[in-house]
Amino acid sequence: HQGGGDVGLLTKCLLKMGNWRLAQVAPGAPLTRDVQQAVLTSYQNATELDPDSYKGWHAWALVNFRIMEQLMHTRRSQPSVSLAHSPTQPLSSAAAAMSSSGRSASSSPPPPQS
Repeated sequence: HQGGGDVGLLTKCLLKMGNWRLAQVAPGAPLTRDVQQAVLTSYQNATELDPDSYKGWHAWALVNFRIMEQLMHTRRSQPSVSLAHSPTQPLSSAAAAMSSSGRSASSSPPPPQS
């Protein structure tokens, strides 16, 4: 982590806020656009505040993956739904999610030495 304890604490709070918003959604239920945006914003702010936070990048990549899965499921069940006009959109972060999942893995702490 960079900076003092305040950065670490604020990063944890942003991640908890995103997790809390996700926990408000029933298991298996689709994420509404408002929930998607709130969670993505919390996680993105956490990664911007502490770019070395593997937990932040990991959470951000996972929620993007979940949004993409939901979008693809919607598209399969409703072929006429356009990716650009889907109610489950923010696709603006889809490409970033693909690259961040690699960053998440590369930012994680090294395995313990035996």
